[in-house]
Amino acid sequence: MRNHSSHLPARLSHFAAIACAIAACSLALTAQPSYQLSPENLKSRAWFQQARFGMFIHWGIYSLLGDGEWVMQEHHLIAPQYEQLAIQFYPVKFDAER
Repeated sequence: MRNHSSHLPARLSHFAAIACAIAACSLALTAQPSYQLSPENLKSRAWFQQARFGMFIHWGIYSLLGDGEWVMQEHHLIAPQYEQLAIQFYPVKFDAER
């Protein structure tokens, strides 16, 4: 049987570090009580609520293979292979209906 008691201090220090990091992040996520919305900010928020739709669309070289931004990992591509896709990327030919 192995004695794991020698690993206990290391595990406790890792646990303590993780607990401190979680506590620090949760404190950073609380709202600032002194924050005041500017009139411009309120106007923008009102417009956005009335518009009821917002979308940010972007695409890049990765869209040629149709697998999203993680295409290099999904297809196990190396940089020179990915660079070859750039030659084919011509966004003027983009057709949203396709």
